[in-house]
Amino acid sequence: MEQQETPEEVKPARNLIKHLREFLGSLVKIGENIDYPQTLKKISDDVEFKGYNIWILIASIFIASIGLNANSAAVIIGAMLISPLMGPIVGVGMAMATNDWSLLIKALKNTAVFVLVSIITSSIYFKLTPLGDAASELIGRTKPNFLDVLVAFFGGIAGIVAVSRKETSNVVPGVAIATALMPPLCTAGYGFAHGNWNYFLGAGYLFLINTVFIAIATFIVARYLQFPRFNFVDPKREKKVKIYFVFFLLVFLVPSVRTLIGTYQESKFATNLQQFVNREVKPVYRFPMVESNKDSLQIVISTSGFIDDKRRKEFQSKLANYNLQSYSLKLMSDIDYEQFNKERNQELDKVTTQLDRQFGTIQRLQAEIDSLKADTIAFYGINRKAQALFPELKSMGITKGLLYSDFNQNDTLTTVILDWENGPGDTERLSRWLEIELDVDSIKIIEE
Repeated sequence: MEQQETPEEVKPARNLIKHLREFLGSLVKIGENIDYPQTLKKISDDVEFKGYNIWILIASIFIASIGLNANSAAVIIGAMLISPLMGPIVGVGMAMATNDWSLLIKALKNTAVFVLVSIITSSIYFKLTPLGDAASELIGRTKPNFLDVLVAFFGGIAGIVAVSRKETSNVVPGVAIATALMPPLCTAGYGFAHGNWNYFLGAGYLFLINTVFIAIATFIVARYLQFPRFNFVDPKREKKVKIYFVFFLLVFLVPSVRTLIGTYQESKFATNLQQFVNREVKPVYRFPMVESNKDSLQIVISTSGFIDDKRRKEFQSKLANYNLQSYSLKLMSDIDYEQFNKERNQELDKVTTQLDRQFGTIQRLQAEIDSLKADTIAFYGINRKAQALFPELKSMGITKGLLYSDFNQNDTLTTVILDWENGPGDTERLSRWLEIELDVDSIKIIEE
């Protein structure tokens, strides 16, 4: 059978598709112009963290801490431009990709060094600075979510792709890495300096997931670019390690995903509430004041003007149109709102007073427990001394109680119960000794 020729009018279309495919492929192709030996040498050299690198790190951490403290994004970016944090983290990813275990150990060691230096430096700054309040730039690094993971991952991709080029790139890879690492490190230092362990742990977790995903991005790109491996491992063992690694990552990501969901829900609620107020309330009442409480599922709106039950019911029924049906609406006038606030504050004052009383009771009980513990410890010491000084003493008991002399003043009475081996012993000398040991003026002796 003869092969049919392609119609002439179809060939240009196929050629166009072919050229378009080649063009798009050339746009995203990253496997060309890679200097493998030079890239490995550069990463290995940058892993080292000593000498001038330490001083540059300290300077950049101070600058970033000042930027976070002053709520200045420009200052934080300036610190990122000089930060040398990229080397050890990229070194971890490259070492895993090339099975270079000596580089991995060196990279992990130097990562620990720069983390320690960074937290100490930022802690010193936040301990000494007169601006002690946490600004929004700093608070934003205490609740990591999945978006932070994406920033770290794509920052790591930008870093390794730029470093592996033969030609000079206009990308500053260190800035992409520092974006994910410096702010959380400084925030962890703030938490450590002020004893705020929620800030410290939140920022520490953010730094940790960013570090992990920068290394993962480096690992993926390095494997894709087929960097030469130094050691080869058993395929079955390597597959098992990969399974454990993926499982660890999924578990590791759960808190950040949950935080992202919570952040999304809060943002969605705020948007829905604002839409409800703009579309339903403001056309009727020009300047409403709105507050919401997610714990009590209540929305409070105060306005000037006459409010009737019909309007309340109308607004309540329209909440479902904005996915707010689970909330109850409290619509009130300005005067009613003032009274509502007054009653709420009175209730808060009552709760605060009750908590203060309970705290006082706890403190008093704790003091009594501490006193009993101290008396118990003191009794054991006195008991051992008494056995040594008075061998004929069979047993001894000591109690402390209140002896009321009148209705205006009371005094304590220490009672000692003695049991001698062979009849009465030297009670008078024992009594004087006990007065000195117990630091009391008088003792009541009861002999059995």
